Amino acid sequence: MESNDPICLCCMERHAPQIIRRREGNVWKGVCVQYQAEYFWSPAADTYFADERMIKKNHKAMIRAVLALNMREEKARSENENREALDMSYDISLRDPVTHEVLQLEEPHFMTGGTYQVGGTRELWLNITYNYGQYYRRDDVLGDEGIRAIYGMTGADSIPVLEKAAAALGDDVNPDYWVATEGNAKRPLLQLIAMAKMRPDGVWEGD
Repeated sequence: MESNDPICLCCMERHAPQIIRRREGNVWKGVCVQYQAEYFWSPAADTYFADERMIKKNHKAMIRAVLALNMREEKARSENENREALDMSYDISLRDPVTHEVLQLEEPHFMTGGTYQVGGTRELWLNITYNYGQYYRRDDVLGDEGIRAIYGMTGADSIPVLEKAAAALGDDVNPDYWVATEGNAKRPLLQLIAMAKMRPDGVWEGD
């Protein structure tokens, strides 16, 4: 009785097709990706092949792998940008002079900087971009040390220093936080003054 099995295109004999799955690498628009491809296997011919359906399926698997790789790379870029934003900024906080723990308020405040906690935070902490450093280091503002001049000061001692620095800066605010203007650089100083008045006993630490 004649077999109903299809004719194998490799050995030209009738037998039930064997399907194998293998890890495959390819280059798509300059991107090297790996994905799982599917083929028919011919034991007699010791080779594998794909029909039109499999070719389309394998192509889709490759495209999915490219998209997944692009998403991973985009996520990595985003994480790197966030790390760079933290690395390129001052992390300043008022701390307990004995335990050095960041001081906290009873209720959250909403003073924000380059990075901040959505919904406010109880911590007396502020992140300030390095972009404003050029203004802080002016002789009539905070001098060569810039904002670091207040590190080690108590909140009480820092208030007149910060008020003098803020008074030396203009009010030209840009809605883009990252743009370095005197007005943008002035706002964090006013926020630090507000924090210092909340806990004048705290000590400033940063970076």
